[in-house]
Amino acid sequence: MNRLRRQATIALIALPACFYPLTLMAQQPGAGAGKVTISIAQPVPGSTVDHHVVKVRGAASRKGNEHVWLLARRTDFAPLWWPQREVAVDPQSGRFEGPVTLGGPQDVDWDFDIAAVLADTQAHTQLLDYWKKAMTTGDWRPIDLPRGIQGLAVVKVKKTRR
Repeated sequence: MNRLRRQATIALIALPACFYPLTLMAQQPGAGAGKVTISIAQPVPGSTVDHHVVKVRGAASRKGNEHVWLLARRTDFAPLWWPQREVAVDPQSGRFEGPVTLGGPQDVDWDFDIAAVLADTQAHTQLLDYWKKAMTTGDWRPIDLPRGIQGLAVVKVKKTRR
């Protein structure tokens, strides 16, 4: 019985990011009722955006030291992501907002995924190290999601011209 449960758990964890729902509620093992959640309120799924920089708004419920990061990718680049930045979360409301960059002029008429993630300390450190290196070197290669992502919310938008 334990073997079947372990196989089912592994199968769920191995799902590609495109199968995640708009809002994923994750609970750390043995954490009891304390859940971490994250969601994106803006932009709304399926919307069109006519700027290469888009403001993302959402909300997060954290248990402790989780960090909220925004990521983006053109959908045909899955499963890789471009980390955009860590965003501050209002401690009372749980709301956050921050900009994401959606490619360049060559990416007009493409679909993009915008993600907000809750990262534990290890994942946050990996994302921050990537971001610092990219900012100082200009090397913005996409990366896999690091281990330690506690929650993930994704919306798909289409980049268009003005």
